[in-house]
Amino acid sequence: MVKAGADLAAGSVSRHLLKLTVPMFLGISSMIVAAMIDTVYVSRIGTLELAAVSFTFPVVMALSTLPMGIGIGAASIIARVVGAGDESRVRRLASDSLLLVVLIVLAATSLGYIFVEPLFRVLGASEDILPLSVSYMRIWFIGLPAFALPMVAINIMRAVGNARLPGIIMAVGAGMQVCLAPVLIFGIPGWWPGLGFEGAALGFVISRIITFGYTVYVLRAMHLLSFERRGRRELIEAWREILRIGLPAMMSNMI
Repeated sequence: MVKAGADLAAGSVSRHLLKLTVPMFLGISSMIVAAMIDTVYVSRIGTLELAAVSFTFPVVMALSTLPMGIGIGAASIIARVVGAGDESRVRRLASDSLLLVVLIVLAATSLGYIFVEPLFRVLGASEDILPLSVSYMRIWFIGLPAFALPMVAINIMRAVGNARLPGIIMAVGAGMQVCLAPVLIFGIPGWWPGLGFEGAALGFVISRIITFGYTVYVLRAMHLLSFERRGRRELIEAWREILRIGLPAMMSNMI
């Protein structure tokens, strides 16, 4: 049985809005603060490194729209299925949307890894900044699948009425990134010199892999994963339904 959160069809609308909004606000704020702190860490290394991170920003934001769009599409459909009381279909749609985002992000990661250097040349990175941006992104790409799945899972959890766990997942991931980054960048005095600039990207990767593992655990605990074998036609139909809402959401976020 799916372990849903609050019954959104009963009770005060304003209270439900507050319960859904506050945890997400805190979670998103923690991620923004973590990114700001990461920038401060990088600025202590040097100005070229700070400029290199600036060039990665539009690429990171564009790739982030992929799981955001799929998460919005999945949440829209799953919320309606929850209202209809079809728990079996909720699990199937949740699993199908997670599989879809993994496949899309793996394809995007592969293309990005191959074409990252010409992409930064098009964006105008100079010869002294280009290798730094490329080295950062090639590490960052490794963590993209682990970053994408929790983003979709967060939307699924909210669709079944649980906003507290998504907020916790985002805050924990951001907190780990803030704690890991200085150790990986600057090292431990007397023990390890650190990785320098690339440590910032590795901090993101490690924190997202840990967050990914915790998210899968939560999804299983909430009975939101289905391991039933399904026909190809049923799977493609589910993906088409998710992307019908998800693709416009991706494009609007990308713009």
